[in-house]
Amino acid sequence: MNLPAIVQKAALTVPNTQVVQYLPPTDRKIVQAALQPQIRQLQPGIVLNDLITILTSIYTIAGQKSEPQTLALYAEAFYVKLAESFPMITLEEIKTALTKGVFDEYGEYFGLNVKSFVFFVRSYLESATRKLAFEQHDKIKARLQEYRPTPQEVAEITKQYINELYCDYLNGKLRVDFIPAHYYDYLLSLGLVSPVLDRTRALLHYTTNIETNKLRFIRPEHINEEDASKESALHSIARRFAIVDMFRKLKLNEKESAFN
Repeated sequence: MNLPAIVQKAALTVPNTQVVQYLPPTDRKIVQAALQPQIRQLQPGIVLNDLITILTSIYTIAGQKSEPQTLALYAEAFYVKLAESFPMITLEEIKTALTKGVFDEYGEYFGLNVKSFVFFVRSYLESATRKLAFEQHDKIKARLQEYRPTPQEVAEITKQYINELYCDYLNGKLRVDFIPAHYYDYLLSLGLVSPVLDRTRALLHYTTNIETNKLRFIRPEHINEEDASKESALHSIARRFAIVDMFRKLKLNEKESAFN
C-alpha cells in the first residue's frame, strides 16, 4: 500500500498500531499477530492450556482423532521447545504456523507430533512472506518517523482502519481488548460515540478478564501505553466499549461502513 504524500517533517516516535494501518491486509495480519503477548511474557499454565486448545484444533483440521492425555504430553514438550528456541513467538503466530503446516504450505510432513509442530513454527518464522511483511513494516515506520502526515491524511487513514475494525466486528472477529482506545477521541470529535463512558462496565471487565489473569493480557508497552495503571486501563476499556457500542448500532441499522 502506498503512503499518501507526506509533507510535514517532524522527528517522532511512531507506535506500531499507527504503522500497521498503512500495511496491506495480509501483511497487517502477520505483524499484528507478532505484536500480541509473547509466550515468555505469559504464565506457563496459560501457554500450556492455549497450546492444548490449538493442538486440538489442528487435529480436527487434519481429520485425526486426538487423545487428551497425548495432547497434554505434546503440549508440554512443545512448550519446552518453544520457550527454549522461540521465546518471542506469540500464541497467534503458533496457531497460524500450525494451521499452515497442516495444509502443506511448508511441504510434506509425516504425522502430527512435536517434531512436526516445531518444524511448522520454524518454517513460519523464517518464511519469505513474514520476512517481507516486517520489511514493509520497518520501511513504513522509518518514513513515518521522518515525516508527519497532514491532518487530512491522518483522518483518512484513521477512517479506513476503523472501518476495518467494524468489518472484524461484523464477522465476529473483534476483541475489545485489542481495540486502540485512542480512536474513541477521534470518533467523539465526529459525534459518533457517546461522551458518557460506562465505568461500571469497564470495572466489571477489568475485574473478570484482566485483574484475575493479568499476564494473559500483557501487551508490548509500545502498543497500549494508556493501560499502564489500573485507572488508565479502566478509562481505556470504557472507551473501547463505547466504540463497540457504536459498532452495534451501526450493525442494527445495517450499515456497511462506519462513516456513511
